[in-house]
Amino acid sequence: MKDPASSIANYLVSKGVGAFADGSDWSIYVGKMPNEPLRCIQVETTIGGVPEPALALDYPAFRVRVRGRSGDYKAAYDKLLEVKNILLGMDPTDIDGDTWMGILMNADIHFVMYVNNEYPLWQAGFSAFVEPGDIGNRRSL
Repeated sequence: MKDPASSIANYLVSKGVGAFADGSDWSIYVGKMPNEPLRCIQVETTIGGVPEPALALDYPAFRVRVRGRSGDYKAAYDKLLEVKNILLGMDPTDIDGDTWMGILMNADIHFVMYVNNEYPLWQAGFSAFVEPGDIGNRRSL
């Protein structure tokens, strides 16, 4: 399957959450969170579950972080809540050639810290059930 963080970033862009790494408010980045813009969304792949050995079913996990500008405590929380509401309850969806069957939260929205003692940073953890497009020797669902 494709990198989960990249796939989820593409999905969030397609749902209008933000633009992909264009430097505007609420731009979506994969992997490293940039220093600018202050208002941004970062998606990174984390430790998922062990894939099924015989069936084409993977259990990836990813984290979404949202940083706001100074004074954006609530706005940054609300942006991550928007992400949560888009991801949870989604119908099976093709994203980058893989079929995402469903997404669960493994850590609800929680405050992490003030970056540089000023910019609020929130995060939430997710895991998913995905039928990869490239199944190798495994059997399709």
